[in-house]
Amino acid sequence: MNTGTILVVEDNPITRKMMRFALESEGYRVMEAGEGRAALALARDHPPLLVLQDYVLPDMDGLQLIEGLRRLPATSETPIIVITGMVSQLEELRRHALPSTTFLPKPIEPSRLLEVVRAHLAAATPTTAAGRRVLVVDDEPLNLRLASLRLSDHGFEVETAVGGQEALQKARAWIPDAILSDVLMPGMDGFMLCDAVRRDTLLAHIPVVLLSSAYVDDADQGLAREMGANALLPRTPDFGSAITALTRALGAGAATPAPAIEGDRQALHKERVQIQLERQLARNDALMRQGAIQAAALSVVRGLAEAMTKPRDLASVLGDVLVHCLDATGLSTGLLYLVSSEGTLELRAQAGLPADTRADAALCFGHPDVLRRALEGTDPVAFSLSAGEAADPGLRQLAEKLGRTSVLVIPFVVAQERVGVLLLAADAQDFSEPAWIGFASTLARQFGQTIAVGQSLFRGAASEVRYRTLMEHANDAILLVDNHGIIEANERAEALLGRPRAAIVGHRYDQFVAPTQLGSAVLYGEDTTRTEDQLLSRPDGSTVAVDVSASPVRIGEDTIVLLVLRDITERKRAEKRLQESEEQYRLLFDSNPHPMWVYDPDTLAFLAVNDAAVQLYGYTREEFLAMTLTDIRPPSEVPRLLERLAEDPVRGRSSDGTWQHRLKDGTVIDVDTSSNVITFRGGPARMVLATDVSEKRKLEAQLRQAQKMEAVGRLAGGVAHDFNNLLGVITGYGELVGKGLGAEHPQYRRVIEIQKAAERAANLTRQLLAFSRKQVLETKVLNLNQVVTELGGMLHRLIGEDVHLATRVAPDIGHLRADRGQLEQVILNLVVNARDAMPRGGELLIETANVAFDEADSREHADARPGGYVMLAVSDTGVGMDAETQSHIFEPFFTTKGEGKGTGLGLATVFGIVKQSGGHVSVHSELGRGSTFRVYLPRADEDAAPGPAAEPSSNATGRETILVVEDAEALRAMIREILEGAGYSVVEYAAPGEVLEHVGELGGVDLLLTDVVMPRMSGPELARHVRRAHPQLKVLFMSGYTDQSVGRHEAFDADSQFLQKPFTTHDLVAKVRAVLDAVQD
Repeated sequence: MNTGTILVVEDNPITRKMMRFALESEGYRVMEAGEGRAALALARDHPPLLVLQDYVLPDMDGLQLIEGLRRLPATSETPIIVITGMVSQLEELRRHALPSTTFLPKPIEPSRLLEVVRAHLAAATPTTAAGRRVLVVDDEPLNLRLASLRLSDHGFEVETAVGGQEALQKARAWIPDAILSDVLMPGMDGFMLCDAVRRDTLLAHIPVVLLSSAYVDDADQGLAREMGANALLPRTPDFGSAITALTRALGAGAATPAPAIEGDRQALHKERVQIQLERQLARNDALMRQGAIQAAALSVVRGLAEAMTKPRDLASVLGDVLVHCLDATGLSTGLLYLVSSEGTLELRAQAGLPADTRADAALCFGHPDVLRRALEGTDPVAFSLSAGEAADPGLRQLAEKLGRTSVLVIPFVVAQERVGVLLLAADAQDFSEPAWIGFASTLARQFGQTIAVGQSLFRGAASEVRYRTLMEHANDAILLVDNHGIIEANERAEALLGRPRAAIVGHRYDQFVAPTQLGSAVLYGEDTTRTEDQLLSRPDGSTVAVDVSASPVRIGEDTIVLLVLRDITERKRAEKRLQESEEQYRLLFDSNPHPMWVYDPDTLAFLAVNDAAVQLYGYTREEFLAMTLTDIRPPSEVPRLLERLAEDPVRGRSSDGTWQHRLKDGTVIDVDTSSNVITFRGGPARMVLATDVSEKRKLEAQLRQAQKMEAVGRLAGGVAHDFNNLLGVITGYGELVGKGLGAEHPQYRRVIEIQKAAERAANLTRQLLAFSRKQVLETKVLNLNQVVTELGGMLHRLIGEDVHLATRVAPDIGHLRADRGQLEQVILNLVVNARDAMPRGGELLIETANVAFDEADSREHADARPGGYVMLAVSDTGVGMDAETQSHIFEPFFTTKGEGKGTGLGLATVFGIVKQSGGHVSVHSELGRGSTFRVYLPRADEDAAPGPAAEPSSNATGRETILVVEDAEALRAMIREILEGAGYSVVEYAAPGEVLEHVGELGGVDLLLTDVVMPRMSGPELARHVRRAHPQLKVLFMSGYTDQSVGRHEAFDADSQFLQKPFTTHDLVAKVRAVLDAVQD
């Protein structure tokens, strides 16, 4: 329990009593004062821990009292909470207030009052808030203002934003120390804002605290952690927990988002939003039903007041009263029994009964004891077949007699006198629900009071004691008004208006009507009953909402108006809750960035759609509401949809999963849908949340294709590498045998054929290596236009006379870095492919251009990065290709040509060369309309290199010593024989480990000739080890391929020299001679 004394300054004794009771229930000691001077005297003699004061006081205003308290030494820094009904002037009052002063609006609920008091008394030690900048984000202006006031009171420097997007803009321009954000906001909610902050390098360090009245589950806490929030807290009126969390976060720094897959995080976010929407719909439905029942009760009360003022006896109007009650509640069966002078229950009115049951009704259907017990108990009792057995078994029998599934018995008791019983029956309602019990209690009080007051007024024979008893025991405020003003007021009227009876009687009624509603005050006229809602003023500046029933009553020659004032604050609060609930529904549904709709499971008709659905699908809301689910599906999807929905017709099987939907313009997109059963407008429905995954599925297809090509490339490269070693042996020994035999030998021609076959096999392996991106490239800065122009003559001879070749080159074409020979190979292969696609001739166009890829282009082509590119396009007017063929054209050995007319490696070679050069290739083709291949190579901001270097000297012999390291024994023996035949001395090893064992003995070696890829140690790694002992040693690498991963991890030196396998005798000795003759850096 709490300790400490609180001074309450309030001139309204009822409000003061409420405050005292609430504070004492928490253990606080309370001092009371009804005016400012008395409060100052108490504070001087008994200094309080906190002052809780009204703003409007009889002898001074609130600011004067604050100034007086601040002048007292004991209360100069005491926290003061000022409660006022002048909400619109809160900020103006705050600007003129002294430190440690807080203003709160009236009316304030006791629970909220205690939270604010606890927060003020808990803040006894200074925080680290002074000067710290906090960005407060909320789409509700009142919440923004209250948060700003509370944070400013604690020393924070506050900036505000009304949504997630505005918050990001302000945060980047005004870097805050922390962000305090609501969760439920339109567009970008608090979770999405937190995720965006964590992704922004400028803002990622900023702590984020989230507040919500709706997201309070453990799953919501988990989502907050995954999004990187420091805390997710329930919203409180005093923001005490938020301020504590901000202080803690400022010391701890930004939270690290919990590890999660991006798709999982988005799915969880969508799931939580959908759950909130379902809860909101359920709350809306319950509030609407509760509001309807409350409205029915109010309508009945108004009907009673009007009926009771008619100049007829009571019995003549009871039937009208009962019918009005049934009409207002939407019921069909009702019976009204009144207690007779003999104490028995007499049926005075009935409606909705079959003629053959009315005799039984007069006898209470044989169960008068059931109605009598309800009347003795004074509280409404109900029975519903769906709710189980009733406390009184007779209620079930009564329902069976009436032929209904639910009955409600409402006793009328006024001032301890039992007046009668109202019996209602229905099939479509569950009278055991709390809302119906509340309706019955309200109706019991008002019905009984009105009957009793009406009887008294009509008879004119009631005694003053009876009249006063009825007035004072009434549950509503009652005023009697004549032409001069108010002539009588009961105790409830004193409490309602916040004034003693002496301050009410004798005054005109319109003096108590709020100034904003003076024009709508109740009008009086003879034989007229008026009812309306009004706002009445209280002395403390607050207002109270009332339902006013004004009934003129003739007494002789005079007319007295009976005013019944019912406090409808709770009803207004319920209406506000419904409004807020509907606003939250709009936030969750209408403002959701994902398309959403509600549909009828029976007809599949759309019942509601949000703005995102309207925007994505292109239909107006009105068009949507005239359509069904089948209207947004392409015809091929409709049978599958109907089959899925028919699997469980009772529960309405959902259409969850991935579907194709058709937009208004005919475009077909892929969407993921998830749905749940809800109650919508009183009936079963399904709410669907859809996500456009067209882009995602396209990227997945591109990724699968890239992975397939990568796998095929690895296989092809591995086969080509091993095959190159074999071809090297065949080629080398073939040349040696040919030289040994001489051209005149009868077997010489056969040796030449072996060499030609080996060369053709080498060409195939080179194409496989090109496809697998594992060949050695000698890159230079090139001008694409120049390469195309220089190939022109060859291309004309290649395509023949029936194909017309045209070129269209960009004059300002950018440079690119590539291997010239490989680039020429790309052009030749594309031109040959185009020629073969036009067997009867046609048009062939070669184009060049500068292009730039942005982020959107990169998403369109998954393996292309944003930046500048040089484009080469080759177009033909040939037969074209279908989609299936296009999906395979870059695979090795795939061909559409006849047997013996192609290897299937032409386009695979193009693909590999372009990829290894850092580029991208795409194709567009339609059957019968030709094809266009586009090659994109990265631009190089360098000058083009000069033309090809001169051929090396033909004198390739030497006397130097060469160290040969090669794990393929046959190839190593052949290399030794060739080099020794050229005059070199050769030292050979099969493995790098053997070389390192003898590294000290290699002082006389001039050149290291080593394979690149070998077991346990690569060629570059071996070269580094040997060069540490012999820095001047020159190195020549040989390999069937140079894997890019080796190039990255093995760190070749910039001057490294390579020899591509398989090589001829001439290639080997020429390259060795060139490396030996090169000047050492």
